[in-house]
Amino acid sequence: MGMREWWRNRRAEKTSNTLILPETEHVDDRALVTGSVDAARTDVTSGAYDLHMFSDENFAEMPYEQVVDDQLALTRIRLFKIARTTVLRHTQRLNRAQAHVDKLTARHDGVLRQIALKTEKLNEQLEILNGTRTGRAGLNWPGTPPNQTTLTSAYFRLLAPYAVFFVVGCVDLGVIFKSFQELFPSTFEAVLFTIPAVGVQIVFPHFIGDRINLLIHKSRHRLTLALELVVLFGVWLTFVGALAAIRMNFVLTFNSLNDAMYYATYAGFICMMLGLGLWLLLVAARHNPHEAAYARLDYAIGMLARSAEKVRQKIVIAKAGMPTLQAARDAADQGYRDTIESTESEMSELAKSVYRRSLVNLSRDVDFTSAYLTVTQTGAKERKDARNARPA
Repeated sequence: MGMREWWRNRRAEKTSNTLILPETEHVDDRALVTGSVDAARTDVTSGAYDLHMFSDENFAEMPYEQVVDDQLALTRIRLFKIARTTVLRHTQRLNRAQAHVDKLTARHDGVLRQIALKTEKLNEQLEILNGTRTGRAGLNWPGTPPNQTTLTSAYFRLLAPYAVFFVVGCVDLGVIFKSFQELFPSTFEAVLFTIPAVGVQIVFPHFIGDRINLLIHKSRHRLTLALELVVLFGVWLTFVGALAAIRMNFVLTFNSLNDAMYYATYAGFICMMLGLGLWLLLVAARHNPHEAAYARLDYAIGMLARSAEKVRQKIVIAKAGMPTLQAARDAADQGYRDTIESTESEMSELAKSVYRRSLVNLSRDVDFTSAYLTVTQTGAKERKDARNARPA
């Protein structure tokens, strides 16, 4: 049948690998017209219908017209399923985009909260440096907030104290290891003695300088700090003297020195070891922990601000694509609605109108034409009124 051919063509369009957008879909009107004409010719030539069935037997419509309604109703159902799938895909894309925006927004809010917390701590450090608030150990630590113009300068400022420890540590490591290597035949034993020795040479001067710093800032525990200084100084000076003696004994093994040269070399080695330690001691004694804390917080805020700006730009880019996705979803939804409505109304009326005209022309009976068209026109008017009354 012509209608079946149209339906097969319709299915072929629907089962293609690429889903056709609803606004570009169309029904082959020529195939629909041809199928209706062929159906009318088949019904007339079959002799299966009484020409007086509309006037005497009160028929409402020909069987083909019911077939048209049934097949287009099935087409409408299938279109609805495809529409639901298409709109769902657009909705999923839209939801994924919205979820991405929400995730970025949450990350941005989290970064802003961290900035707020660190800014609060930065203000506390500023109050301490301005002398309006006490700091470490309940003491006053007046100072100047570091002026960090760029993140790079702030980074190197924070790195400087660690660089001092690294340089002094490497020099001490070399000197002490060489001294123990000359004392012990095994390199492993020399390493075992070098590690704690380097710790003493680096940590003790730092502890001494830190306690001097607290005394300078008028700590209430002066007696305790003074006793700690005596102990730390005693241990450190004993260590330096012992290491110098080990070194000099090794030197005397291979060289014959007069008294003046011996004492000069001895004093020079002690001054070298003390000089490295005093460098760390002075750094610790002049160190303001709240200036360092201010610098770290300022640097952290700068890094967080940079991160917040990057996330904000990502949010702007992600939101820029949202209207396009929403418009695509709305267009797909409305396009399928229009296609389904046209399938239900216009296509049905087109197929039936062509069929009726062909049927009355091929039957060539005035009475049949009058009875048939009167019934079908009345039914078409009722269906049109029902569609107009249907809510949007």
